[in-house]
Formats: sequence, C-alpha cells, structure tokens
Amino acid sequence: MKKLFYSLFMMALTAMTFTSCEDVPMPYDDPNKGGGGTEPDIEIVGDGSAENPYNASSAVALFKSLANGAKSEMVYIKGKVSSIKEQYGTQYGNGTFYISDDGSSQNQFYVFRALYLGNKKYTSGDLLKEIICGVVTNYNGTIETEQNNAFLYSLNGVSEGGGGSTETIGTANAPITTAKAIELINALADGGKASEKAYVKGKIVKVATTEENFAKYGNLNYYISDDGSSTNQIQVYAGDGLNGEKFKSISDIKAGDEVVVFGVLYKYVNKSNTVIPEITDSYLVKLTEGSGGGGGTDEIKTVSIADFNAAPESSMWYKLSGTVKNLKDGDQYGNFDLEDNTGSVYVYGLLSEKGGEKKQFQTLAAAKGIKNGVKITIIGNRGSYNGKIEVMNAYFVSVDGEGGGGEEKPQSAGSYESPLTVTEAIAKAEAEVAWVKGYIVGYVTGAVLSSGARFTATAPEGESVSNTNLLIAASASETDVNKCMPIQLTRNKGREEFELNENSELLKKEVILAGQLTQYFQVPGLKELIYLEEVNGTRKVDNR
Repeated sequence: MKKLFYSLFMMALTAMTFTSCEDVPMPYDDPNKGGGGTEPDIEIVGDGSAENPYNASSAVALFKSLANGAKSEMVYIKGKVSSIKEQYGTQYGNGTFYISDDGSSQNQFYVFRALYLGNKKYTSGDLLKEIICGVVTNYNGTIETEQNNAFLYSLNGVSEGGGGSTETIGTANAPITTAKAIELINALADGGKASEKAYVKGKIVKVATTEENFAKYGNLNYYISDDGSSTNQIQVYAGDGLNGEKFKSISDIKAGDEVVVFGVLYKYVNKSNTVIPEITDSYLVKLTEGSGGGGGTDEIKTVSIADFNAAPESSMWYKLSGTVKNLKDGDQYGNFDLEDNTGSVYVYGLLSEKGGEKKQFQTLAAAKGIKNGVKITIIGNRGSYNGKIEVMNAYFVSVDGEGGGGEEKPQSAGSYESPLTVTEAIAKAEAEVAWVKGYIVGYVTGAVLSSGARFTATAPEGESVSNTNLLIAASASETDVNKCMPIQLTRNKGREEFELNENSELLKKEVILAGQLTQYFQVPGLKELIYLEEVNGTRKVDNR
C-alpha cells in the first residue's frame, strides 16, 4: 500500500508573505486541463522520497483529493518540462512551469514559483529541462507546488541538495519546549534553517502584528516562551492559524494562550547582526485559551511608571496613572507618552475598553476629553519594541476626576420578555446591559459603519466576510445604515455559532441579544454579549 501523508488530512502553512514576488498575479488556469485529466485507477509510481520520487501523473492522482488550501509535507516529484510559464530569471529567482511523465500535455503537474537548485533563488545556471521538486497544495482547485516552498532538487541529473525531510522534531502530542527549540536554533549556522520541521509548545508572550499587515497578509507574528514571559522567547514569524487556516482576526490569539506550533526552526540574523530565534513556515496545531494574565492570571497590579518600566516583559496586567504627553492631533491609534512623578513610558494604542476596536481613539478622546496635559488611568501589559519599553494592549479606565468609572450608564434596558427594537436601542445609545431583538442583515468591514456596512453573507471580490461582528436591523430587508446596529462577536461570545462567514444561512434570521450598549463602529452597538439566540431556531449562546 502506497504511503499516505498525514498532511492530506490537515491544513498546512501558506506561502511566506515577505517574498519579493508577492505582487506577481496568481495564474488561474488549470494545469490539469488539456490532458484529459487523470484516471481514478492510475498506478501510483514512487513513494515521494528523494530516492523514489513520484512521477508527475502519480502526483496529479494523489493530490487532487486535497481540500482547498490544504498542503502536503515535503515530497519529491519527477517529470519532464512540458511547457514553461515563467522561465527562471534573476528578478524573482523562481520559475513556473508544467511537468509530465513524457514531456507531453497529458497528466500535467503544475510547478508554481519554485526556487532553484539547493533551495535557493536563481542567479545563474542551466535552464529548465528535467526536474525533481517539492511541497504540494490545493490553490482554489488547482493542484500545484506552494510558492517558494518547492525547488529544483535535481536538474538534468545534477543536485545541490537542500532537500526536505519527512521526519519531525517532536510530535503534536509530545512537542519540544520553547527552550529546547532555541537550543536547536542556536546550534544552526547564522541564517540557517533546520532540515526537519518541529512541534514546539509555549505560551504566547505577545502578538506583534499591526492591523494593516494583518489585513494584507492574514497571518500573525507573535512570541512564545515556556512560561509566557519574555525570557527565552522565540518569534513565530508570519504564522497561520489552526491546521493552516488563515487567522480571521488579530484577536484569535492573545497573550497567555498556550499553543503548539508546527514549523521550521530558523536562526534569523537581522541587519544589526542580532540573532533572533524564529519559527517560520508555521501554523498552529493546538490552541488552549489562557485568561490573558501573566502565567494564566487576570490579576491587575497598580504600579508607578518607574515600577512598570523596571518590571519584566509579560502578560501581567498593570494599572498606571499619569499625564498625557506628546499626543499628536488627529491620532486614530492613541499613541502617546504617559508621565508621572517617577518617569515616563510610551503607550502603544489606547483602546476604549479591554479588547476593544483599534483606530477608534478619536471617538474615545472626544467622549472623555483626552488630550495633552490631561491625567488618565489605563491598564496594559509591559512590552517593548526595538528596545523601547511600551504599554501594550492598553485600555482606558478613567480620566482624573471621573472616580475611576467614567460617566454613569443606565444599568439595564429591556428584558428577554420585552426586548428593545433596534430603533429603540439606537436611540438609547448606552446601557450596561441591553436586550435587543432584530434581524441579521449583514456585517461590517473596516472601522466605520457608514462606509463598511455589507448587506450580504458573501464577501465582494478582494474582501472576506468578517467573523467578528454582525449587523442587525428592525427589518430583514433593511439597507439604510442609519437604521442598523453592529454586534460584536468574540470567541465564546457568539462567534463560532453566529459568524456569517461560516453560517451564511443566518442572513435575514431574527435574533434576540443582550450585551453592553455602547459605541461600536462609531455608532451605538452591542459588545460583550451575554446572550444570543436565533428566534425559532436552534442556535443559542447563554453566558449570563
């Protein structure tokens, strides 16, 4: 019986986003057309090893069952070039072509942007004739090698090595520690990568990806260590989510979460000749949510700024009070210096509440009168960037004189038996807990409801359906944004059960909800849901 790959049943890493050829258009032609396809009972030749590679027709037959986006482990495929789409050149260092067993158009296998001999970018050498190459994926129905994750292992009988291994370091159920991974990385040559992929277990120290980069690439940079502190941490670079799926939100992971990461150990050396231990070409195998506190605690420690600066990096929450300094006019992020009589620290992105929406600082500043010279209290984690200490994941608590709680909000509005209409909820604008009944009419993308409302469960080309919110209205056919209310969805608070991305059938369904009635997408909306139910349906989330 021929070798079966575990990776046919699980998703793996998407292509690295930093490559210089990322802006080259993706071809949409089907390499399996024109050759009549592969017969279901084709004999499989080879076992995918370097010594006994699959032939091209076997690769077509084996990997056509890959789910969309799924990828195999490293395999070897032999064939003759049947046609060339992009010959090797020095601009990008890779090539794109078709191979088949005999060089004809029958049973062609598509090699997409493969690197050159030795798993390196092409600089000079023989051009394409006959090859053996790398890692297979299903890209929207096209079976092909993964961009820059395949290469010429042998060209006309000449090899420069660089081959991958089907062995792994650790297993999903018995991963190595972060400290062990760093030890293995330090043993590599500068700029070197381990020949085997590794399973590494750790706790997330911090997530270090901006909203702009996440929107562009869909993957995350984050740091892990054995105990969640910044000591002996390793960077997971451009990692994907569980089983190789794209992350849907930066908030999909957070400091304190315990993870098992599968990827390549890499001794990265930056321009300053500083070694940064990395895991690259990676995705999450396991994710266990932590509580967000250092080492799994939600304790909030009140400290001076000097004490905060002296504390180690961790996911511990600290409460700080100080005067706002160096805040730029119109800043949407909430970046400024916070100063007390013991020192000063940089605040990177102040949110209106824990886990709140980014780029909404002007709304918070207008509501609370935050400006240079005003004393405020915030809560955040101790982190750093390029050696500069920062308050990260910071959220607003109060302005001096508010008594720590800000303006009083009505305690409750409506009830399960008598919920507010969407129109009534919008008019009320604020309540600690509000019960609202309405119809799901879409979702919101971007940061502002007026421009980001989407009255559909199918994303337009170039977008994706948000899994972090819903849009409701008093009528199932409503398309006037002024009559709609956004609803925040988070993990364990409705996302899995109600996100339109996975549950498009919920569009135009009636729901009853309860949560905090507050500003969301710059209009009244519901956040921190405690109840969400499909009226006359089966879905329900009850966190009361």
